[in-house]
Amino acid sequence: MTPPLRVQDGAAGLGNQAGESRVRTIFGASGLSACTRIAEIPYNIDYEAIP
Repeated sequence: MTPPLRVQDGAAGLGNQAGESRVRTIFGASGLSACTRIAEIPYNIDYEAIP
């Protein structure tokens, strides 16, 4: 099976199972200064990200 194609080289294919540490890494690399977990259910986590 071939891996899925990405539009940009080096793009992160996070999906819904990325994990909190990876999400926080992406937020930080994007220039966001704060990231707070605001809600959680078994299959979703919502974050608030502040520039």
